[in-house]
Amino acid sequence: MKTFSRTTSIIITTLVVLTLLFLSACNRSNNSEDNDGAETYTNDIPPPPPAPPSQNDNVDTNLLPTDTPARYIPTYGILHQPIDLGGRTIRVASTGNEIPFSGGPLGASNGAEPDPATAENYRIDRMVWDNAQRVRHSFNFEIENVLFPHDPFSIFNALQTSVMAGNPVADIALLFSLNNIPAIMDDIIVPLDSLNLPNSDVLGPQVFGRVESELFGERWSFVYNAPELGLAVMWVNLDIINAIGAPNPVDLYNRGQWTWDAWLEIMRIATQDTTGSNNINQFGISDSPDIIIGGLIAANDGRIVSDNFEWDMGSPNALEAIEFAEIIYREGLSERVFMGPNVIRAGNTAFFFAPLGILVDDYLPFEFAVVPFPAGPSNTTGNTSIGIWNNGFVFPQGSAWNQAEVLMVIEEFWAWPRDAHELIFEANLGWARNLLPTDDDLHRMLHAGRYTNFCISWMINDLVFAYFNFANYFRTQEMTAAQAVDMYRASQQEILDNFFR
Repeated sequence: MKTFSRTTSIIITTLVVLTLLFLSACNRSNNSEDNDGAETYTNDIPPPPPAPPSQNDNVDTNLLPTDTPARYIPTYGILHQPIDLGGRTIRVASTGNEIPFSGGPLGASNGAEPDPATAENYRIDRMVWDNAQRVRHSFNFEIENVLFPHDPFSIFNALQTSVMAGNPVADIALLFSLNNIPAIMDDIIVPLDSLNLPNSDVLGPQVFGRVESELFGERWSFVYNAPELGLAVMWVNLDIINAIGAPNPVDLYNRGQWTWDAWLEIMRIATQDTTGSNNINQFGISDSPDIIIGGLIAANDGRIVSDNFEWDMGSPNALEAIEFAEIIYREGLSERVFMGPNVIRAGNTAFFFAPLGILVDDYLPFEFAVVPFPAGPSNTTGNTSIGIWNNGFVFPQGSAWNQAEVLMVIEEFWAWPRDAHELIFEANLGWARNLLPTDDDLHRMLHAGRYTNFCISWMINDLVFAYFNFANYFRTQEMTAAQAVDMYRASQQEILDNFFR
């Protein structure tokens, strides 16, 4: 197949994460079943050995053994019957120092045993760590982390070269989402549907893990089933909202009045000269054409690429969204400075976009809140966020491992909460809850992540170039939305044809 042509010159603002899937599944029995071995967890686990007596137990301590007894590790399976993997090593390609799945969501098994004095959530850390030891002991295998630089193509390039040479660099890899399609097209990775794993969670109920990317009728990558935070959400500078006397977008959202018209009116009021210099220095929204145009299309139930890979930006819902973006740019409501951390912290726009992690180093110097994109006039699904694939685990072609066995132990790692599924949320939302002003902000962000409109165009960087050009045409009034769409129709379709050829 044709090798993927990568474009690295574009800077796409990627916000932290996107769709929350509510976890639901049948409760698993706590006892072994006699049928096909689907449920193998048993309560008949021998108790740990008794602790040695203390010096206060009237025992001659000189007669006690000096060697510390090995920590008791039980042998059992939660989802799968334990099998002996012979002490072999699973090589994991990633860009992080911690094995990305061996300790569940926290990576706890890669470091020291959790310390109740320092752990943020000792209960969960302990469960994750203990479970990781149980999995390695019960299935008898080791893990090796094969580290790569943290750039979008390092793992893909290594997989492509090594798989073609017949010796994959890893047995499983955490692949950046934009590399999924080229890896599929070049036959670098194995479709998940080819794995034979009875009672698989990822390929079945998806309680602890879920399929992430699907294409050409096959499933390709998978991820831990942690809640996701929306990609296309807007942050509101409440200091500006209060200063201009505009309605609070949070109140509008709560009353069901958060619409495109209400949003546009606030942006118009916010765009003004606040210094008397006859120069506009405060704006309605920070400039990011990829997110503004893409977010509007998603919130209006539009599609940019059809199911048969035709460029479809001229479809009614998509065109209506682009026409709204034309108003924003034609009226000068966006700040024409690229959205970096310093620009965001300057606080010159009523609405802006930012990764949640920006708050880790320095809290924003103004009061803020989070709201989803308002639904467009043609929206019927409730989707307000752009849906894209997350980075996910893939199985390279040519590994000496049976991929079903690798998936089996990963599912065992991820099953650390057992039936307490709510702990998956608790373990993965604490950091976000500590950064956002209120739990209501977190819930609105989760809502945006849950209601997403997926389009394959976001996996093809070259297609997004057009959005930046559209914004310039609208600012200068060189073209209308319909004219810009018509002008780019042939070139965008050529990109798609070449990509999927």
